[in-house]
Amino acid sequence: MTGAIDQVIPLEQQAIRLSPRDPIIGVWEYRIGIVHLLQSHTDEALVWLSKACSDNPGYATMHAWLASAYALNGESQRAAAELAEARKLRGGGYSSIARMKSAYANTSRLARSFMPTNRTPGSGCTRPMTRAGSTIVRNT
Repeated sequence: MTGAIDQVIPLEQQAIRLSPRDPIIGVWEYRIGIVHLLQSHTDEALVWLSKACSDNPGYATMHAWLASAYALNGESQRAAAELAEARKLRGGGYSSIARMKSAYANTSRLARSFMPTNRTPGSGCTRPMTRAGSTIVRNT
């Protein structure tokens, strides 16, 4: 997903208004909930993420985000229940922080393998490059 975060909620709400019986309505509700959570609007996030989980009860990620919202709202029992549901649906994918870190590390290595590099001729050495604005700048 790309674009301004402030544009997500109105666009997703428009999609819901235009197609209120759409089978993927839960995905739109989920995205609205995530944006509210990222903007620290926890109460609104809980409303939208709860709707998303009701409309798509089989998606572990939605339950994990709802667990996060409950935890940030100080509702630890509800957070634990949603996290347990996410774990059950995911088949243990959210079983521990160490496992999540390992998955993140593997993702990071994979992402680095796709980064443009600056190869010094004859050295066999490559250095990752990062994008700053529209210019590629070599890391030092």
